[in-house]
Amino acid sequence: MFAARRDRLLAQLRSEGLDAVLITHPINVTYLTGFTGDSTYLLVSPAKTLIVSDGRFTTQLEEECPGLETSIRPPVQPLIEAAAAAVGQLGVASVGFESNQLTVAEFESLSERIALAPGEGLPGRVLVSGEPIWVVDPPSDANFPRRDAALRSGLKAAFGFPLLSYRGVVGVREAVATGRAAARGGGGGPRPRRRSSPGAPRP
Repeated sequence: MFAARRDRLLAQLRSEGLDAVLITHPINVTYLTGFTGDSTYLLVSPAKTLIVSDGRFTTQLEEECPGLETSIRPPVQPLIEAAAAAVGQLGVASVGFESNQLTVAEFESLSERIALAPGEGLPGRVLVSGEPIWVVDPPSDANFPRRDAALRSGLKAAFGFPLLSYRGVVGVREAVATGRAAARGGGGGPRPRRRSSPGAPRP
């Protein structure tokens, strides 16, 4: 029953052009796996299905989810960081999320784990062009692989600019904002969240 439900979810992923989906709501995790605990995420992709949880539920997971691969995070590691690490290990470019289940902070944490080729995604475009790029309404941008996550977290705008040296572009800095005023380029919106990408571009 649970495997059939996950198979239907995988078929939906393919139809929507997504590489994977991260399930974070406990009710949906239960629906897809049979696990009745909490503080647990489910990562589903054609390559693997992975439950991300913690040591409190090791026995329960073995009893309720036999055959499913699990990743038990250390007590000091936040759940979203463990899930982001799992996403990064998959090497996927586009990840789906549930509606209203993603914060901006979680969006940024997951973004750090998704690597794209030069020219792909906002940082990839900045890396290739060497010029600042402003994206209004990231969820509607066709070359914004994180658009599903951007929609879930309420992002209204994103801005990327190159970090330059005598060797050329050595990295990309990105800022995202959730306020409508910020999306229009005006004042009064929320303070953008910033991160640096000193190596390969992130979407």
